[in-house]
Amino acid sequence: MPKLQVGFIVDGPTEVETFEACLNAQHHEFHMRKNNLNGRDASLDRIAKATADLLRALSKKGTTFNVVVIDKEERPDLSCDEMRSQLESKIGTFFKGHFVIFVVDIMFENWIIADFDSLKRNHSTLIQQTASSNSGNEGKNGCGILKKYWRSDSSYKKTVHGPILFKSTDKKTATKHSVSFQKFFDFLKTNKITLY
Repeated sequence: MPKLQVGFIVDGPTEVETFEACLNAQHHEFHMRKNNLNGRDASLDRIAKATADLLRALSKKGTTFNVVVIDKEERPDLSCDEMRSQLESKIGTFFKGHFVIFVVDIMFENWIIADFDSLKRNHSTLIQQTASSNSGNEGKNGCGILKKYWRSDSSYKKTVHGPILFKSTDKKTATKHSVSFQKFFDFLKTNKITLY
């Protein structure tokens, strides 16, 4: 039986590296693309146009469905749901195919620290044991929190450490502490996509 073709559009290399390491490709073939935009500075219109271009390219590859994962960043005037809704509408003016958007509450590192207890337990050589708990990190600067509790003998490198840390988190625990991750995880589960 041929594998389902699934497109993923993400913000940058950390997400690409992480999803390539953590998505089970037994029944699916994943096509990763990054929008290469700085989410802090790019307007939603610019993000929508770049995403629509990537969606068209993925559709030409025969993807069954396409998943867009984008960071909310520092947009205090928008909730994750409002940003998703606006992007869906804006992208829909450029692209008529099927896609689903997940907006990460602030940044991808927030999904990593949604299970900070596992990080402390599994990576005690990297994470200080005084690090905060799982709860209360949603909507804060996840990368800043990781750097704050990173052991001083090394520095946090997003593309190196992000996939390792994310893979070691308990995804069910993370869904309890991150609403944005829960939506993404539930979608994957519904579509029989396993996340390690």
